[in-house]
Amino acid sequence: MSDYLQIKSEDWSDFRTSLLRYAELPRDQRNEFWFRGQGSSDWTLSTTLDRGHKFQDVQERNEANEQLLSEFKTEAIHVGTPENRLSSQIRLDFLARHHGLPSPLMDWSLSPYVATYFAYAAMPKEAEYVSVWCLDLKEVDWNNREDIDLLRDDLPFFENRRALQQRSVFLKVFVPENIETLIPQALTRFDLPASDKKSALQDLDEMLVNATTMFYDLEGAAKTSVLRFFGN
Repeated sequence: MSDYLQIKSEDWSDFRTSLLRYAELPRDQRNEFWFRGQGSSDWTLSTTLDRGHKFQDVQERNEANEQLLSEFKTEAIHVGTPENRLSSQIRLDFLARHHGLPSPLMDWSLSPYVATYFAYAAMPKEAEYVSVWCLDLKEVDWNNREDIDLLRDDLPFFENRRALQQRSVFLKVFVPENIETLIPQALTRFDLPASDKKSALQDLDEMLVNATTMFYDLEGAAKTSVLRFFGN
């Protein structure tokens, strides 16, 4: 039995209706809610670093992360990455996470619609439900936690157009545990039927929440074109 709130939406329209109270909040209050989409309700809220390996303890995890970042920095220099983009820990963390290195950073969005796009876009064929997680920042005493931290200020977003487009914010996790076990009191999981993927993505496309705006490159443009032509 989980300690976080779970809400199962009947369909895409039901989920949109559940967001009306959120939409009516003032901007400063809406920014206290973060959202993350996942392609299956069976998936845990774990970082890419922890998905790839089961660490015995924090020390082993830290050593693995440091080694990965060291190797990435060396290879990034080899392909001509400007040194100023590797000049601080947060810049290195951010750049490595963006390019797919297993990382203790977990990306969230200030937009529930962006999160929903990524939930359906990442959905495997066998999934029955996708999930949109909501994190209420007010429910956590962030100043007195050593296992998890917020990253939303002073991030080098100007170096990452995708993060800007996706209204990205980040958690940094310092222990080999899932988010839902660390701060369950702050989480709500909305489950949406996988069968509503087509209608949801088409509706999001009408709101300009699509691969073109999320990725802002030709690959994204191609994905949006496929969605509009084939409907998936």
